[in-house]
Amino acid sequence: MLSERRPRLCLVESGLSRRDYLRSKGGLVITAMLALFSPQTVGAQQAQRRKFSLAISRGQVAGNNRTIKVLEGDLVELQWIADEKLTLHLHGYDVILELMAGEPGTMDFTAHAAGRYPVAIHRSTDHKKGGHHKSAVLHVEVHPR
Repeated sequence: MLSERRPRLCLVESGLSRRDYLRSKGGLVITAMLALFSPQTVGAQQAQRRKFSLAISRGQVAGNNRTIKVLEGDLVELQWIADEKLTLHLHGYDVILELMAGEPGTMDFTAHAAGRYPVAIHRSTDHKKGGHHKSAVLHVEVHPR
């Protein structure tokens, strides 16, 4: 038994020339690709809000939170509390936070530049050393998407 064949629709019968038919299909493909891979769409879908709670005791970050890793475009929130009055400075982003002993404070920023950025303590008693703590209490690593 022979299978029944469906008649193929001829482009002439559909009213489209071959060129117009291919153009219409190509336009759909290009439109779909632009919608899927648009930088605004991709960035908006991937950016995340990242929250970290950190405590400083005796001039050091408590626990093993020495490096925080985020991705470019992330909205980063560093929630701090310290056992003494101090100023924190996120270098590279120039975010500064004044903390009072026992009172929480927050650093908010968008991770727009890939790299490794130190968070240092500035104290008024550190004038001889340029106002900086000897070393970073924490590093923020921003990785490319």
